[in-house]
Amino acid sequence: MDLPLVLSSELNVKEVVDSLLPDEQSLSQAALVQSRLRNQLRETRDEIAYLRAELDKDQSSNRIQIIQELIVELLLQTNRIKEKATESEAIVRDITRDIQTLDKGKKNLMASITILKRLQMLVTALSQLESLVPSKRYREIASSLAAVKELSIAFKPYVTVDRVAAMYKTVQERQNQCRGLVTDEFEAFFVPEANKPATNPTTLSEACAVVDVLGDEVRNSLLDRYATLELREYRRIFRSTDEAGQLDNIARRYAWFRRILKAHDDDRERIFPESWKVGLHLCARFAEVTSQDLSNVLAKVSPLSVGLLMESLQATLAFEQQMSKKYNLPFAEIVRSALPSTSYASPFTPISTTFDPYLSVYVEAQDKAIADLLAPSRGLLKSRTSLDSANAAGSVEGAAPVRVLPSSTEMFYFYGQTLEQCARLSRGVPLKDLVKVFGKWLKVYAEDVLLNSLKRTDPVGRRSTDRRSVEGRANTQELRNTCLVLNTAEYCHTTASQLEDMIKERINPELADQISFEPQKDLFVSVISSCLLSLLRELETTIESTIALILRTPWEHIENVSGPSVYVLELVRGINQVGDVIREGVEGKKYERNFFDKAVGVVMSRMIQAVVRSRPLKKVGAEQLLLDLSLLKRCFLELPNFSKEDARSSASYQRHVQASTSPYETILKVVLAPEDPPEGFVQNYTLLVRDRSFSNFQKILDFKGTPRKEQNHLLDIFIAVTSVQDDLTESSFLSSLDMDITAAPQSVLMNASASDRALLSPIGSAVNLTGLAEGLAGEGGGSSSSKPFGSFFRNLTRRESGM
Repeated sequence: MDLPLVLSSELNVKEVVDSLLPDEQSLSQAALVQSRLRNQLRETRDEIAYLRAELDKDQSSNRIQIIQELIVELLLQTNRIKEKATESEAIVRDITRDIQTLDKGKKNLMASITILKRLQMLVTALSQLESLVPSKRYREIASSLAAVKELSIAFKPYVTVDRVAAMYKTVQERQNQCRGLVTDEFEAFFVPEANKPATNPTTLSEACAVVDVLGDEVRNSLLDRYATLELREYRRIFRSTDEAGQLDNIARRYAWFRRILKAHDDDRERIFPESWKVGLHLCARFAEVTSQDLSNVLAKVSPLSVGLLMESLQATLAFEQQMSKKYNLPFAEIVRSALPSTSYASPFTPISTTFDPYLSVYVEAQDKAIADLLAPSRGLLKSRTSLDSANAAGSVEGAAPVRVLPSSTEMFYFYGQTLEQCARLSRGVPLKDLVKVFGKWLKVYAEDVLLNSLKRTDPVGRRSTDRRSVEGRANTQELRNTCLVLNTAEYCHTTASQLEDMIKERINPELADQISFEPQKDLFVSVISSCLLSLLRELETTIESTIALILRTPWEHIENVSGPSVYVLELVRGINQVGDVIREGVEGKKYERNFFDKAVGVVMSRMIQAVVRSRPLKKVGAEQLLLDLSLLKRCFLELPNFSKEDARSSASYQRHVQASTSPYETILKVVLAPEDPPEGFVQNYTLLVRDRSFSNFQKILDFKGTPRKEQNHLLDIFIAVTSVQDDLTESSFLSSLDMDITAAPQSVLMNASASDRALLSPIGSAVNLTGLAEGLAGEGGGSSSSKPFGSFFRNLTRRESGM
């Protein structure tokens, strides 16, 4: 049996014994185990003693001294090795000095021989070149000249040597001689003389090889000369001061150049190497001259006609597109292919960019066109007329319902067409200026058309005060108008985002970051908020006469509960009237849900105000109001039409209705409880309200009309009961309930917690404009992805048809 050796300081004796004697049968070997443990203990003690002896031996002073002496000896040996190595290095350096000198001499000799051979080759090449120049054998001259140029490069470091300097000077002279020779050949071809025979095209093709050897400077000089001669007649005919050079003759400019380019392609293009791209160079120089001429012409034209400007620019763009297709390059790249010349303006911009500073005339024309387009819809009376016309068109039997104002779809359709046209004309600053015009009229549309449409007017056009209904009926026409404005504002907000994305795709990348319709989209969000407020005001006005019935009802004298009250039936009818119009008229489900959420707060707030003013409230009256509340709650729950797939929203709305009505229901249940015994009444209050507020409890007593003498007794019991209950809060929804309402204002602001929103003001706080704006920015914003013009126009078409 192997016995484990345990060295841990945390020895568990029980575990060790269990491992040694795991069962009853092993107990018979206990003596053997004990003997082996003693042997193991003895061996361990012997090992410890041996290790201690070795440790004492290693730590003796004599041994440490011996080690130190050995270290000193080792250092001395290291120093001696370093000295020997230095001596050896010096000996090797002396031995190899002569070898290194011989190697350097050999290298210099080889370099000298190489230079002499190259010098001989250069002299031979120069002699050959001198003999070939008079014969004008350009192909052989190009080969010899290339050899001379390549060989002469090696002698640049030795130009201080007289013989090399003279040779280098001779090389430069021969290059200049060749340059003059080929220049004369091309000049004779470009400007032939009558008494001399024409230059052979084959000779010119061979001369091009010499030009390639001479370098880019000579080639560009020849191309500039060729372009100047080809365009000489063009510059004479189409001077900016002559009639032919004016804007109305711009098409003749391009027709003339097309003929010149065709003649070049047919007769002279084959003379030049393909790598020279003479056609591109000729086109680029034409663009320079034309840009300069048009710039002068445009600066002198006053006033500049929009039609003439557009006609000239479109002809220019058509020419540029034709050249781009011919050379399979963007026209800007064609222009950049030619190097700048001192005799021309900067060649790095297309001809069409010359019109950019004058496209403000086009932008101003679009500004006026948009103003004319929106003129019928601007103004208070016109806006209301547009609403009535749109609603009338939607009410025609068989006609598709009008969801947005037609003026908005017309405006964005015009925007799309104008943007597409301007993007073809320019993608720079003019397009950016056009975007500013778009933003200006979006702002005008939001303020002068949509917001003005929400302002009520009397028959003679004057603004009237809020409507006072005596019948408790909703003004369905006003509700439909407001829904139409809301839908239009949402549509404008979404479409403005799509328009912004399309503009960023089409404008130059360096200007894309400056494109934004955020201020205009914020305005449309504000319009949507105003529409929701207007709808809530209309609801409040609709139920005003019904709320008055609550004030006129003697709740403390009601003797029995026989069914729903007349006021609640009228109230439900009015709410349903408004709800039907909202469901039919509001296109965005999130705004429909937002309205119904706030509508619950409006109705409950007005009911609370009315019941507070009509107190005291006795038991039977509270029972009647509880019955009425159940009918009203069912009406609230049936307002939205949630689909089966929208179970989450349905559950959320049900929770909202419950949270909005539960404070009112709790008040009625507390009032319903009998005051005898007093302790039971107080316990019922703490169980339902869950607060220990003295003032809140007194509000309930005032609500019930409890006499002051009995109130004092109940308040004493309330203090005694609540003082021993630690789970009660210091405030509740009753804290925000105002018991001193002396009038029935249109809107009352009451501060309450999030769980007591049912008691909030119908207008002042039922609609949180800040939160609504943030929600609309996140939910109502348009798609961030870019939309092509096709889908943009399809969206407009769907809106117009009411789909």
